[in-house]
Amino acid sequence: MDKPTFAELHGIPDVPEKGNLAALTGNYIPALAELHARKILDLRPTSAANSVTAHGASIDGAAMFIDIGAFTQRSKELTLGQINFWTNRFYKLLWPICEEYHATFDKAIGDSMLLVFSPQLGCKTPLASAVGLAMSALAFDVYGYYPHVGIASGKLWLGYSGPPPSLSLTVLGGVVNLAARLASKADEREICLTRDAWGSIAHEVDLGEKFFVSETAFGLKGLGETNCVRLKCNTQWFPQCAIKVQLVDSEEVDDSGV
Repeated sequence: MDKPTFAELHGIPDVPEKGNLAALTGNYIPALAELHARKILDLRPTSAANSVTAHGASIDGAAMFIDIGAFTQRSKELTLGQINFWTNRFYKLLWPICEEYHATFDKAIGDSMLLVFSPQLGCKTPLASAVGLAMSALAFDVYGYYPHVGIASGKLWLGYSGPPPSLSLTVLGGVVNLAARLASKADEREICLTRDAWGSIAHEVDLGEKFFVSETAFGLKGLGETNCVRLKCNTQWFPQCAIKVQLVDSEEVDDSGV
């Protein structure tokens, strides 16, 4: 009997290379651009296109990067259409959890997503909410995405960035950089944040038997030695996490989009 392919193990259908290019649907969580459109944010540039000025504001909050574990290695067996299906399903599975924890979507870059949590964007407890969202995403990873997560908190710059013809609303700053570096150090189904950040919310987080906590020090690019905490998902608590689950054998797949 032939060994199942990666696509078969993970319920990824054959996707036509030509066909309906329907966009991913499901606006369950607000995006920065959407908040601007609703006039909740008023950060529109007003100066001449050829000038260089800052358009935005400083906000308090947390940034979180979450991506698919070993994406490059695991996707090499897939067609381009299958990679698109695989990543879109990852994002779509996260939407309801993001809504629950009052996350704001900044951007998706390949297999990675940047989320923002801030009182100014409707999230009263940014850091605790980010950790709660990450724990939920990791503990119920039934499709075997094995995510890495990095979380940092502090002051962020929320504003427009990019070349004048196509400015985009985004968050910038050291907090975003730190979250990205921490995500790059996280193992599969693991959350990384600084020891100081964890110490400020540890009393608010009920780990139960779901996660193991350990401390370590990382040499982070551009930031030097940083004391960190790792929250590792306990796969013994949630057996589905320990295997590559085949949940979609009976699921009908729409080739026009996720």
